[in-house]
Amino acid sequence: MKRVYALILALACCLSLFGCKQQEKPAPTQATTEATTETTAQTEAPTEAPATAPTQKPTKATKATTKATEPINKRPAAATKASAGVTTKATKAPTKATVTATVQTVMEATEAHEHTFGEWVLQEASTCVVAGKELRRCSQCEFAEIRDLPMEEHSLSAGNVCKTCRQVIFDDNAPLVELGVVCDAWYGVGADANFAWDIKYWKGKIYRGAGDYDKNSGSTIIMAYNIEKHIWENTGSVSDEAVHSFIEIGGTLYVPGIDPREGWEQGNFYVLQEDGKWKQVRNLKNGIHNFDMIECGGKIFAGLGTETVGQTVAVSEDGGKTFKFVPLYKDGKLMDLSGYKSSRTYEFVKYNGEVYALVRFTLGFGGEWAVFRYADGKMHYLTNGVKLLGSSTSRKYFGGEFEFDGACYIATGGLTVVTDFANQENWKQIPMPGGETVVDAFLRDGVIYTLAYAQNRNPSTHNVESYRTAIYKSTTGKEGSFQEVLSFDYTNTPMSFDWDGKHFYIGTGPGKESAKVGMILRATPAA
Repeated sequence: MKRVYALILALACCLSLFGCKQQEKPAPTQATTEATTETTAQTEAPTEAPATAPTQKPTKATKATTKATEPINKRPAAATKASAGVTTKATKAPTKATVTATVQTVMEATEAHEHTFGEWVLQEASTCVVAGKELRRCSQCEFAEIRDLPMEEHSLSAGNVCKTCRQVIFDDNAPLVELGVVCDAWYGVGADANFAWDIKYWKGKIYRGAGDYDKNSGSTIIMAYNIEKHIWENTGSVSDEAVHSFIEIGGTLYVPGIDPREGWEQGNFYVLQEDGKWKQVRNLKNGIHNFDMIECGGKIFAGLGTETVGQTVAVSEDGGKTFKFVPLYKDGKLMDLSGYKSSRTYEFVKYNGEVYALVRFTLGFGGEWAVFRYADGKMHYLTNGVKLLGSSTSRKYFGGEFEFDGACYIATGGLTVVTDFANQENWKQIPMPGGETVVDAFLRDGVIYTLAYAQNRNPSTHNVESYRTAIYKSTTGKEGSFQEVLSFDYTNTPMSFDWDGKHFYIGTGPGKESAKVGMILRATPAA
């Protein structure tokens, strides 16, 4: 009995001692609570990102308008404004540094709910090139939706060219298409600087000349029409007042710099690079004007107008890296240039492996024209050259020149055929069937093509109403052999042209409509 009583007494003491220990146990600290929460979050957190609101199945309307959904951690002020009647209060998104420590709180605050969206907010405006975007956000969490906007229509200017993307919109089967002036935004509508002095087909593109060195129109933009894409591309501007010609030298496209905007101590030319841009080469001493360039016998010639009379032809024997002046000779001796005010070489031609130059000397008012031939490092005077000028367009005397069947053909207002530059009796003009003025010509695959025009006058007033533009071809180059390829009436005169094998591209100049000065046309021969 004593043993039982002692056992009960010992058990009572133990229970009393355990109760005291429970009362002495301290309350948990805040740090301990946070540590426990963090541990729970790390071991029991859901697999989705902590800061992402729980997703919800979109309604049919949401499916129809939503392109993509994305969580946004920071919301711009413009996007927080919700539509009327919608609660805009939202839980502040945790920063990256506190995501782990407060993830449980965030998840509790952003439990699953039906999204209440604010108004759509413009993120990017639509153009004719890219679709714009709008975004809207849930006012209670960070959920957002983005949708595409319809693309804009092309905004066409004169000549079917989109003002935004420069794409040309037209019927590909049309026999005559206006491709646009495209540089009038640079020079102004109707400006002479819009004249298409030269058109050049080169590696799938049509390059067009522009500018006005007489009126100092500024640096010259060179636009190129991408035939495959039907779009005008800006290939850059050159630091000269005009581009009158594109010249192929050694498989590369060159542009002579007619009037540099830098100092006149050096003149320029430009070379088209592989990236489609133009590289400036500035090494023509005293070259105020570089009117023309030509390659012959491994040498590159530049036709200059300088401040020193007689320094008018420069030649390079190292691929255009350096140039030196070629002296002018007459009657076997150095030419007497006393009394002349200036000299300019405007045009070169190549014939029978030799280079010929058309040079003008000024005597105050008026001047003299001369034809020179290069030989033995000298330019030799041959004869007066005024007969070669014809009725060519002002400031551009030769519209095109080439060799064919033992003769040199030059477009100079007529189609002039030369077999001996020293003897003017061997200079002959070949008339076109309609008696038109010839402004350009080229040889392609054994066929001569000419670009010509005539005035269409009102029979009662005799005022010019339009211009008949015609393209002729011949396989012999003989008088009477030229046949019409196509013709059309247009408000402005043609100046230059080229051929891509399917279409002719024609650059225009002045005429009846100022808005079409410099218009580029695409003309397709009948099948």
